[in-house]
Amino acid sequence: MHIINQKIEQVFVITSPYTYYRLDRLIPIMKQEDIRYKIIVAPDKRYFTEPAQSLISANESILLESKINRYNSICIIEDDIYFVDNYKEKFESFYNRLNKWDILKLGYQPHCEYKDINKVDIVYKIKQNDNAIGAQINCYNISVYDILLNVYKKSKIHLDIELNKLYYKFLSYTPVEHIFYGCSYREYEKDKSESYKCYPSSLT
Repeated sequence: MHIINQKIEQVFVITSPYTYYRLDRLIPIMKQEDIRYKIIVAPDKRYFTEPAQSLISANESILLESKINRYNSICIIEDDIYFVDNYKEKFESFYNRLNKWDILKLGYQPHCEYKDINKVDIVYKIKQNDNAIGAQINCYNISVYDILLNVYKKSKIHLDIELNKLYYKFLSYTPVEHIFYGCSYREYEKDKSESYKCYPSSLT
């Protein structure tokens, strides 16, 4: 069994009517790596007054399904995820250093700013004044399902901005080493020319 499936009870992959072509790259990787997962298609943005609500809605559906099925933990992967070569070893090393946790922010984004991340070696606890942007791959413990559902049902902003306001309120951790990246880019982003960047962002 894959290390992610060993540690996390259920894995979901989110795509959308505008980005499902990315699965042509991702699904073969997931099969090659033998990661068990379920695909969730976010509703079309045209059904919402704010386009950002589409991704929020997909996450809301996943959390509700996970609550109903009583999954102890879930991993939500966005369709633009990129795995570094030795991600399994890095993930296992990171996870084995954890004790109790609520949220794991596993993806790296160059616009993240963690004030004290240089003071630790493997595991960093996200603090109130940190800027934890991006949700390419996040894990959630059953302890936060209801809280996030209550937040999401009122939200009209981008998911990563909503989560950035919440991380510090929980036992939220991120790895010091880079394990996963996002393949999509926006024109202003610092790493848009990196080799792993291959999709323009679908966010508005």
